[in-house]
Amino acid sequence: MEAQETGIYPRLDDSALLRSWSNIGKFCVYDSSGDYLFKLSQKEYQFLTQCDGMHTLSELYAVNGKIPTKAYLEEFQKLGVLTVISEKKEINGINKAHDSKVFVRNACWLITGSCNLACKHCYMRAPEGYWGRPLDWEKMCRILDEFQKCNVLSIVITGGEPTSRSDFAKLVEEINRRKIHIRGMNTNGTLLLKDNKLKAFENLPYTPDISFSLDGIEFHKQFRGVADTTLILDAIKAAISAGMHVSINTSLTKSNSKNEVPHMYDTIKSLGIDAWKIHYPNRIGRWKDNNKDDTTDHDAISVEEEFATYKCIFDRWISEGKPFHLSMGNIFRDGKCSVYNEQNEEVDMYDPSTYACDYYRDEVVVMPDGRLLGCNGLMEIPGYEYTGNILLDGLEGTWNGAAMRKFKDITVEDLLDVKGNEACRECPLLPDCGTGCRIAAYAETGNLLSRDPHMCEIMLKHYSYFQEEDRRPAGSRPLPTQEVLMKQFERTFKK
Repeated sequence: MEAQETGIYPRLDDSALLRSWSNIGKFCVYDSSGDYLFKLSQKEYQFLTQCDGMHTLSELYAVNGKIPTKAYLEEFQKLGVLTVISEKKEINGINKAHDSKVFVRNACWLITGSCNLACKHCYMRAPEGYWGRPLDWEKMCRILDEFQKCNVLSIVITGGEPTSRSDFAKLVEEINRRKIHIRGMNTNGTLLLKDNKLKAFENLPYTPDISFSLDGIEFHKQFRGVADTTLILDAIKAAISAGMHVSINTSLTKSNSKNEVPHMYDTIKSLGIDAWKIHYPNRIGRWKDNNKDDTTDHDAISVEEEFATYKCIFDRWISEGKPFHLSMGNIFRDGKCSVYNEQNEEVDMYDPSTYACDYYRDEVVVMPDGRLLGCNGLMEIPGYEYTGNILLDGLEGTWNGAAMRKFKDITVEDLLDVKGNEACRECPLLPDCGTGCRIAAYAETGNLLSRDPHMCEIMLKHYSYFQEEDRRPAGSRPLPTQEVLMKQFERTFKK
């Protein structure tokens, strides 16, 4: 036996976790630094369980055969999940194979319901902590225990304002210690420079996506109750300087659509961000209260106002060579929701068998008090607002429970059979919209299973403007003509 082979120890990379869901035949190695999940055959998975830094290459030859072992080594070294060392060093227990009965790819974790602002559209009804004030450290660690038990791979940190927690840096450190990937954080940015909260991310072996809220300059002040937007712009610049992936989320209303948002373009471009995401707020939470038909504070945007704003931004964005990723409502998305990982994307095309909310199908929302939801927009929708509590019922039982499945298992086919959605079945844009967002549909109609009328109207009237053939990826299906779409509009919206 060659000395070289007896002195080599194949070892999983420190960022590589072996995770399986054997009840559904899913075997994977997860790159916790890159947030990539690589599917494996059961034989490949079994091979990697032997690469614990304690078995020599010659021992692996004896078990698996020399030729298969060499092929596996080459494959997994190329993926960056396997290395070879010259001395024994056992892998961390977190990296070792762990099986779960539920597949929860990502958790959207609202780590507090408290906030230092009072945004007019807040679905959490902050700053009062309406949906729960920060849990104590022991309960937060119990939630992380549940994540690990169920092989939750990644987390989006949000709130409330997540950086308002006094133990924010400690929590980021603990999540990292457990090798759960922090996919991103949503923040209003006003507290980020206080006590250097950005420093919490310094020791991560990757750079998360930090999403800031910015709705204009003057409008932002009254919309969110901010005295000065300079603090937010400084926080954005600091995050970019620290090497973070930065995106800006802009809420589109009647008041900021004509003057403020289009004029933000130069600021957005000069900042050098990765992505700009613009969307009108759904009428839930405080935005619902502020936009009843009988209130003078009605600021919801119309379809035509929305299109005019998107068109203005889109035309500049195209003419200037797409200087950042751009997402506008439900009508246009340039490539990525996640600015650095194409795995974290929505389904490309819907068909009747597709799940209606495919993007969030493998994601759970953990509310500030530990309640679990299928989507954060469900918190006030009767029949969907409570599925269980992670601290009382555990994640596994809740995930498989009837209340969670009631939402997660809705298919496009289920929606096509609902009264009022009949025209959707023959709509040429069904593969693009899948009948729309369930939360938006409820907000507009009071029926979670309805088509989303706002999305339906803007797609049929204006989708083709943003999808001209010369801008579509090679191999895309033919785009319906505007004449065809307007005929569909008449069928869908006929009185």
